Amino acid sequence: MSSLSLQDGSPPCSLCTVLPLPLPEVPVTIVQGPQDLEVTEGDTAMFECELSQALADVTWEKDGNALTPSPRLRLQALGTRRILQLRRCGPSDAGTYSCAVGTTRAGPVRLTVRERTVAVLSELRSVTAREGDGATFECTVSEVETTGRWELGGRPLRPGARVRIRQEGKKHILVLSELRAEDAGEVRFQAGPAQSLALLEVEALPLQMCRHPPREKTVLVGRRAVLEVTVSRSGSHVCWLREGAELCPGDKYEMRSHGPTHSLVIHDVRPEDQGTYCCQAGQDSAHTRLLVEGN
Repeated sequence: MSSLSLQDGSPPCSLCTVLPLPLPEVPVTIVQGPQDLEVTEGDTAMFECELSQALADVTWEKDGNALTPSPRLRLQALGTRRILQLRRCGPSDAGTYSCAVGTTRAGPVRLTVRERTVAVLSELRSVTAREGDGATFECTVSEVETTGRWELGGRPLRPGARVRIRQEGKKHILVLSELRAEDAGEVRFQAGPAQSLALLEVEALPLQMCRHPPREKTVLVGRRAVLEVTVSRSGSHVCWLREGAELCPGDKYEMRSHGPTHSLVIHDVRPEDQGTYCCQAGQDSAHTRLLVEGN
């Protein structure tokens, strides 16, 4: 076999070797695009597309605006698959979604978010409790991720010193402590369109003396005398008497109250103010004798 030679018979130059031309780059295409989705409020929506090649970047859009990862939005690349995962969907997440790689686009497809239907599985039960005691109300609903709202007597309840609100899965619990007579009323729990009602009845404690004044109190003439009692509940009315006659507020006598504590203030004590004083609270009463010293 004859060897290759140039026209003048000399062997070919190594620099003149013919190299193969590079193959044209194959563009990335979307083999399969995302599909329309319908999810329930609070659930996770997941759009997926498949590319012709594994090494390619995909851009996701919602209503024409580019999406970026966030605590609720996650973008994944698994081989040739590209996934958009949207957690805890709400009404604002509904709309049109699309994906693009290079000049190739897929979509738009629609995400529909249905309102979550909540039903009451276990109703509230009415409670009767004594003043100063506590009361617990429980309501069970059909959905775990449900925000509930409590009311008492038409007023919204919020956690505080006497109000505790907690949730255990589908069960919602209201705990009221140190009940007062004015707490009695309708208890309402509401979650979405679902609601449950019950009554709270508070039995008032009998009004009685918890702390009596001393049996005798001595005061100097011209000074001020203060007689003080404490009753079983705040906001109660007491009556002060001297030698059996009811006293009225004025320059001489001043009646004060602070919570369950009531005071009788006698100004500018005179010898004639000496005597027996009585405080009446409900069916209970307390007596003390005022002694006046000096001229």
